[in-house]
Amino acid sequence: MSQTLMDQLGGTTGVTKLADAFAANLSANPTVSSALNPDAINSAKQGLVNEIAKVSGAPEPYAGAS
Repeated sequence: MSQTLMDQLGGTTGVTKLADAFAANLSANPTVSSALNPDAINSAKQGLVNEIAKVSGAPEPYAGAS
């Protein structure tokens, strides 16, 4: 049986690490961080995890930690 994309990305842990890096890059960018507060950046991170999980074969929607 072949692995799903979600499996290849390291499952929820791998996708979360990817999203953490995305959020860190948003926070480090002065233009973005001046327009988005930390809650908005966290929301974008969670949205990214959810969307990647949804399209990459996750068995159920990712609830994530807040």
